[in-house]
Amino acid sequence: MALRNAPPSLTRSDAVLLAAVTESGGRGRPIDLRTLIHDADWLDRGIPTFDQISYGIPRLVASGYVVVSGDDGDELRFTATPAARSLRKSIAGDRLGDVVIEMTRLVAASPWPKVEIEDRSLGRLAGMTPPHLERAISQHARHVALLSMPLIAASRLLRWWLERRSR
Repeated sequence: MALRNAPPSLTRSDAVLLAAVTESGGRGRPIDLRTLIHDADWLDRGIPTFDQISYGIPRLVASGYVVVSGDDGDELRFTATPAARSLRKSIAGDRLGDVVIEMTRLVAASPWPKVEIEDRSLGRLAGMTPPHLERAISQHARHVALLSMPLIAASRLLRWWLERRSR
């Protein structure tokens, strides 16, 4: 019987990706790349890079936390496995930062400010290119802009009303 190689160690950015996959996909629902970007931005206030995603997702797959689907022109989909959903449910904090901090701890990634060594031995995520990420980021930006429009309009109206009252 051959021994199975252990999956590579996970990084802090892998923990962010895992938290993002379990944010909207917490019940095992597959999510697309735009949703992954959106949820990573929501949880960590940052957009993952091409390298973080293309090398990180294969590590998460090898660790048994994510399943990737999509082929021949289909958009890639990311599904949190029961193990990933179980990790997410074990996080007790109610603040956004708690999710990323705890996920980092749960996957045994090095906490800040320790230097990490990223294992890229599994290669890049098949089927994803920089243009795929650029398109997903553009879609995310449009989504955020649409959601922000009512808030911006309300703040302008409030400012106008306050300025009018102070005259």
